[in-house]
Amino acid sequence: MTRARRILSHFNPLSTCFGPVFEKEVYISGRRAGTYVVRGLAGLALLAVLGIACGSLYITYLNPGFAGALPNSDWAETAGGGALRLQKLQSTASILAAILGWFAYVLLLLVTPVFLAPCVMEEVRLRTLPALLTTPLTASDIILGKLFGRGVQILILALLPIPVLLIARTLGGIPIAAIFSFSAIIFASVLQMAAVSIAISVITRRSATAIVLAYCTWVAVNAVPAIAITYMSFKLQWFRTSEAVTMALAAPVAMGATTAQQLLGETVAGGDSLWIIASIYHFTVALLILTISIALMRRTMTREGAGISGSTSEAPKKQKRTSRPASQSAPQLVSAAPAGDALAGGAIAADAKVSAGSPLPAATSVEVPVETPEDTSPIVTPDRNPPAIRTVSDDPILWRELRTPIFRRTWHRRAAIVLGLALFLWITIGSLDEPTFAVPMVLGILLTIGLLQSGVLTTAAISTEREGKTWETLLTTPLSGGEILWSKLAAALTKICWPLFIGQAFVLAFGLILTQTAHYSMLLHWPLVFVGPCFFLACTGTFFGLIFKRSTVAAVFNLGLAFALWAVLPVVLLVIGQTYNAVTNYTVNGDMAARIALLINPYAWFGISIDGATSLDGRVRTDYDIIDFTRVPLFLFLFCELLFSGIYIALGFAVMLAAHCLFPKFSGRTPPEGPPSVQPAPISGR
Repeated sequence: MTRARRILSHFNPLSTCFGPVFEKEVYISGRRAGTYVVRGLAGLALLAVLGIACGSLYITYLNPGFAGALPNSDWAETAGGGALRLQKLQSTASILAAILGWFAYVLLLLVTPVFLAPCVMEEVRLRTLPALLTTPLTASDIILGKLFGRGVQILILALLPIPVLLIARTLGGIPIAAIFSFSAIIFASVLQMAAVSIAISVITRRSATAIVLAYCTWVAVNAVPAIAITYMSFKLQWFRTSEAVTMALAAPVAMGATTAQQLLGETVAGGDSLWIIASIYHFTVALLILTISIALMRRTMTREGAGISGSTSEAPKKQKRTSRPASQSAPQLVSAAPAGDALAGGAIAADAKVSAGSPLPAATSVEVPVETPEDTSPIVTPDRNPPAIRTVSDDPILWRELRTPIFRRTWHRRAAIVLGLALFLWITIGSLDEPTFAVPMVLGILLTIGLLQSGVLTTAAISTEREGKTWETLLTTPLSGGEILWSKLAAALTKICWPLFIGQAFVLAFGLILTQTAHYSMLLHWPLVFVGPCFFLACTGTFFGLIFKRSTVAAVFNLGLAFALWAVLPVVLLVIGQTYNAVTNYTVNGDMAARIALLINPYAWFGISIDGATSLDGRVRTDYDIIDFTRVPLFLFLFCELLFSGIYIALGFAVMLAAHCLFPKFSGRTPPEGPPSVQPAPISGR
């Protein structure tokens, strides 16, 4: 009866989703300091977005063409009465609801891989997966328990904008259908991201790599089907499909269309059924990926139970038997019989044994060599020659890090190469009819990949040593803190620079030789835009990896720094500048600070370079537009780009200097104690 109850319990969704794994994840997540750090940062981000949104909406009513330039003017009177005021309040509530909906959407998509990508690999790395194998838990119990256990923290973050949304709904203009449609798309998208994160966590062994792969895989799951079906339907005309279906295949596109229709009053393809199609599709894809995750987890558990390490791709092969040389046994002491007996044929047995307790007879003891039969089994030579002896360089950390691949498994490397080549060929072949967009698209993708690698991979350089319990061993070596940090950084930079060379080759082959849609100066613009920000993020990633013990937290802080520096700061300065313009009646241009702050963004320089060095407008130009300065010549613009990249490189060196100074404090290394000083004994003279 107990066995039958145990079997039937696996078909109970409550026991599968909310079992012991769920309880453990909720308990552990609630005791981690990083959980509350993420909640605090999310609350601050909500306040910042809310302040920017309210400030922008307030500026609308201070517009001289609507409510007068003076901030102390009677708003209701200048606005045209209470009816118009109520109408404006309702439109304001709709815009505020759209901003809050997108804030929750982006926030949950960003934090979901942070919580879920390391969940399974932590069990493998901490050697606790064999303990789970001793329990009656199945793969579905583990996967779904971790999904719902860590999903509790995501649910708490999803509840942050609810009070503000309810306050905005009191102003009117927010239909309940809009809230329901937002919630459905957000739930399906976040569940899809969670399923992708868990699947990546099963097949990888590094937290930072899992987070990056989760983001890239989710983008591919949403972008590739939508682009492929759109191309085959509208370009090749292989079949017919509606525009609503292609929009529903990409969750961000469906979210934007739903926002425009439900809150902004615009007409989109599909109408009210768009969000239903999108929710059902992405929910189905999420369930399919979860099924694949359970199958991968079952395979991992089977291999772990068979004694095969999860980090290896093949079972250890049985060693082949090799022949041993004919052994010669040592001479044995045996008792010799009298001569008469010997002549009579009484031969001494070669294998006669003398017990340790019995004394030898009185006869003379002689040494008789005992021959053993030779081993006639065939000699089997090993298949492979022994590996050659490798000499370690003077920098052992750099030597080791350079020989550590980004993808430890062969099929990971092959899959990455195949997917990269497929995307490259698809963009190249698809752009032959309109080649002007190929160079910006490929370089934009490569720049994003380089920044993501710089922001995430470097954070795991030191935390991986800590998680692998090798950091203390490394500190016992005579290597200084600067040598350790710079070796880790140099090895990481060698793994990050591959998008730079691929971009150069693509510009040279496709943009200059094949289609002639780019100017030769693009070969100079691309390295200057790429090197500085990537080096800066690599240095800050090494710094955060030293400060924080977990690579996940370090990656979140590093990416958060880039987002705050390149996205939040220009928007905040823009709101402040617009407010200043409204107060001073545009006597002073307050937008200049925001425009200058925008120039610290590498994508801004990338766009300016593309606009001046490629033929987006039908002709290749060599002049550039920077803020209010138009037709800037090539050499002056190259000098500005060199200054931009040099500032980031200098900031990176400053961050590494700070990391070198803080190394003794955060690494745990204590300075060695010198030999005790011996005081000479005083010489007493008479």
